Amino acid sequence: MKRYILSGFVLSVVLSMILASCSSDDSPTAPSANDSFFPMTVGNTWTYLKYEVDSLTNQKISGTEDTVKVVIAAQANVKGKDAYMFVTTSQKEGVDTAYYYAEGDNLWMLADTSLTPLDDQPSDLATSIWVEFLKPGTPSWNLYTQHITQDIPAGPFTVTMSVEVTVTGKTVGTEDVQAGGKSYAGATRCDINANLKIKFTPSIPPVLTDMELDIPIRTYLVRGISQVRRESGGLSIMGQGQNGTVSELISYTVQ
Repeated sequence: MKRYILSGFVLSVVLSMILASCSSDDSPTAPSANDSFFPMTVGNTWTYLKYEVDSLTNQKISGTEDTVKVVIAAQANVKGKDAYMFVTTSQKEGVDTAYYYAEGDNLWMLADTSLTPLDDQPSDLATSIWVEFLKPGTPSWNLYTQHITQDIPAGPFTVTMSVEVTVTGKTVGTEDVQAGGKSYAGATRCDINANLKIKFTPSIPPVLTDMELDIPIRTYLVRGISQVRRESGGLSIMGQGQNGTVSELISYTVQ
């Protein structure tokens, strides 16, 4: 499965991303493997406990637990970059493949920008681009912007849907955090927010009505380990609520 920027954020695909990083140096020096936010060695493995939290009470919802295993399976040159293939296996969601590479403390992700909200067919690498995903240490950054329009059938009418996506990131600072029954002091927290503005012309309430959504993601990083905890806020789409999710690191093997 590829990484799709727009559909990924809408469908919470980005919530399955497992790494993050930041840098304030235009020409970063690569840290040693044991000092990196994202140790890039084939065979490295992280296992997470993922579960849903109620969007109103922020309490864990029993029965939603899932075990997610992430493995660096291979190294390959992808679109001119020395990248690593990450294979994510989930008991509930199956297998997913993604590509990342690191420059110092900056993490890049291969993302497909070709899909529209109504098109879920995968495309080839020709439509994929490298996106600087997270930059812990940088106060704020613009991850991605996109504007698309598409005509959709609505009974006897044709409605034009316009979607504007803006994805931004920021480094919040360091915090002590709990994950998998362990305490991690001074974890670096980075936040990602995807803002979606959807406009229909003409608008046909209550089904096709303009809306604006914010999808927040909070991730905690520890050098020499990678992501130890990730949180995503709940949201509501046209009256249909979606719970938030939490992923906690429960075991890892890193070289």
